[in-house]
Amino acid sequence: MNIPCNTMATIAAFMALGFGQSYDLVDQLGIGQDGVMGEVVKFAVLLDKWATEDSNFFPGVLDYEVAEPFGEWYCAYVRVKKELPPDEVAMRELRTMFDDFMAQGAAHAT
Repeated sequence: MNIPCNTMATIAAFMALGFGQSYDLVDQLGIGQDGVMGEVVKFAVLLDKWATEDSNFFPGVLDYEVAEPFGEWYCAYVRVKKELPPDEVAMRELRTMFDDFMAQGAAHAT
């Protein structure tokens, strides 16, 4: 069975892929791999909601153009700050990434 791209399942998978196997960070945070992945992929619900509300047309593949880079950003934040990003900070970053992604479509449509 193939799961179509740009669904909540694939968004969450690509966010986790972007974060990667950063076991040193998992140990540092003390919440385990499941805890870290839960923190990262909880934003998949939000991204899926925005994608559903904003458009049925995507200028690319949301999974690896937004979700995966968000996971990478999340990992980099933890690596630098030595803590999880506040939800508001992560939501703002994700919204910026999503808006930039959607703007590609507007640029292609003109």
